[in-house]
Amino acid sequence: MKRYFEIDFFKGLAVIAMVIFHYFYFGTEMGKLNYNTSDGTLYFLAKFAHLTFIFMVGINLVITRINYKNKTDKEYREGQYKRILFIMSLALFISFASYLVMPDKWVKFGILHFMAASIFILLPFVNKPNISLIIAFVIALIFQINQAGYLTELHRYIPEKLAFILGLYNYKYNAVDHFSIFKYLPVMAAGIYTGHQIYEPGSRKIKALNDLDNKLTKDNVIVKIGKSSLGIYIAHLVVLYIYFINI
Repeated sequence: MKRYFEIDFFKGLAVIAMVIFHYFYFGTEMGKLNYNTSDGTLYFLAKFAHLTFIFMVGINLVITRINYKNKTDKEYREGQYKRILFIMSLALFISFASYLVMPDKWVKFGILHFMAASIFILLPFVNKPNISLIIAFVIALIFQINQAGYLTELHRYIPEKLAFILGLYNYKYNAVDHFSIFKYLPVMAAGIYTGHQIYEPGSRKIKALNDLDNKLTKDNVIVKIGKSSLGIYIAHLVVLYIYFINI
């Protein structure tokens, strides 16, 4: 499958932002540092990393499908189901490990849980960019209406765990990392729509972007980081924990 280096480049930038944020976040949570991570530059780095990763997952779903045009929809779905299972296995590992070290705030539905669930939800719409855009708009609208407090009466009809996962409300569950469906699914759906506007089988629709091939290569450091983003994500959590627990 053709690899687009700009995708890995932006993922690489997101990885760098994520590692910087997590250094100060976990250091503060573990009582070794004292920084405000809910505002300012650190908050921006966190949001940039989160939104970039999720958006790029949507684009990658499109690239994978159009570059495997000779595969049937069934073969494509089976490949994605295997990917979902792999991501979910990592998510469960993160939940278990975080429970051991932070039993009061362990990761119940973090970014990997979110990615696995959202890929499954959006898989039928990967070849339907307009529907993906409508999904992004509708869910984002529902989330904002809920945030404004207009859906309060509906909360009592929704099981608490499901509401926590969806992001409709959260009165009970505390977690160090939480990526709700309604808050972030629109970002992935928008990525699917954008992927169709930029890429076609084997190339880009926006020809000016082909110049990036001359500037970004597989040897670019940031591209290499982006290519290994999932491995770095898991590894840096372990490294940071070991580092802060020993200082």
